[in-house]
Amino acid sequence: MAVEYWEMGTWKRKGAKRYTFAVKLAHSKKVVEVNWKAIVLAVVLLVAVLFLINIAKPQQQGKKAEQAALILKEVGRLTELNRQQNLTANDFTPIRRLVATSKEAQGELKEAEFFALHGERKHVDHSLPQIYSAFVGMEVPFPLDDLAHASVYLRYNAEQLAVKSFTEARKT
Repeated sequence: MAVEYWEMGTWKRKGAKRYTFAVKLAHSKKVVEVNWKAIVLAVVLLVAVLFLINIAKPQQQGKKAEQAALILKEVGRLTELNRQQNLTANDFTPIRRLVATSKEAQGELKEAEFFALHGERKHVDHSLPQIYSAFVGMEVPFPLDDLAHASVYLRYNAEQLAVKSFTEARKT
């Protein structure tokens, strides 16, 4: 819209401490009063909200990075216990709490627990790092691994898990 006239330098006082600036738009009979204080206040609030959002993002990323570091430490501890043949179901409790926010990591953890329960140490060894990878979103698809897991599942009559592994292998 084009401006027909603009009362330059004429500030109109409306009530206590409220200043407006009148503008008449072309082809209109209305005079629009612009409340500059309200506009400045709105801009300041918008900048403040954006600032707070930008502060919150790194804190959330920092918490996830801290959680990922704890998961990596737990993976190392569990791997060492597995190599010493001392891995039990109770050893998975701390990492279970850490991966509670990631469905992908929970799925990898369930696989590792299944293999540990059935004494499949070799499969536990390569399933544990997948927990960390799934949590940080860097999971590398490896269809042969999924097929090997499916054969182990079938050996222990875990048909649903075998079907899931076959499905994952097909996707990759």
